[in-house]
Amino acid sequence: MTDSEQRYVDTFKIENQRLRDEIAAKVHEKNQERDINRRLKNVIKTIADML
Repeated sequence: MTDSEQRYVDTFKIENQRLRDEIAAKVHEKNQERDINRRLKNVIKTIADML
């Protein structure tokens, strides 16, 4: 493999990892949002049951 091909592969691997990290961060954020929404729904249901 030539130097330029190796640089291309290295750049591709770095970008691939960056995208994987970005996706993982978004998945984590969505999971947190779902958890918050579930908790809020439970609080609202509890309050409604008390009324």
